Amino acid sequence: MAKFTGKGAEIFVLGGGATPAYRAVGQVAEIGNIDVSADEVDVTTLDAGDYRDYLQGFKDPGECQLTVLFDPNLADQDESADGLFGLFTSGETRDWVIRFNSGAVGGATFGTFQGFLRDWSFGALNPDDPQEIQPTIRIVGPITLTDTMPVPTVTGTQGTDELRRKQDELAKRRAALDKEAAALRAQLEREPIAA
Repeated sequence: MAKFTGKGAEIFVLGGGATPAYRAVGQVAEIGNIDVSADEVDVTTLDAGDYRDYLQGFKDPGECQLTVLFDPNLADQDESADGLFGLFTSGETRDWVIRFNSGAVGGATFGTFQGFLRDWSFGALNPDDPQEIQPTIRIVGPITLTDTMPVPTVTGTQGTDELRRKQDELAKRRAALDKEAAALRAQLEREPIAA
């Protein structure tokens, strides 16, 4: 029976855009506990005898707090759409993957789930400790264990939303260029070019 430490474990988040890809969160010092729990429903009847009887109710997938050595200049930690602080600000639910060390072929098992960054903590700043952040992922839905790293696919509206965003950007640029061209035409009408 193999035993492992957390050394070498990683956490990945699925980037947005037309061609999404998983990217590792850098400088992770700790991937916190994930405590999945289930409600219990008391179904004890009057003829049950001396012991209560229970059924499992709704499951709560829990949360996962990360401890990250903070560098706001890193793309995976900044306020951009795919940076940790940007994901916290937007509240967007993303796909996450934790790479666990394992005796499986390839030496890894992958825990996949969806979640959003619910909490954000800037660690205390002092001369003796590293500058840290502690974002907390609120897990939404089940956690699935697989022996291979998942391959992202463009499903639903994720690719469509990105295409619409790019079309809106292009429409704004075109409107600005049309306005500039109209201003130049008006200037030419007022001031003809001397031959």
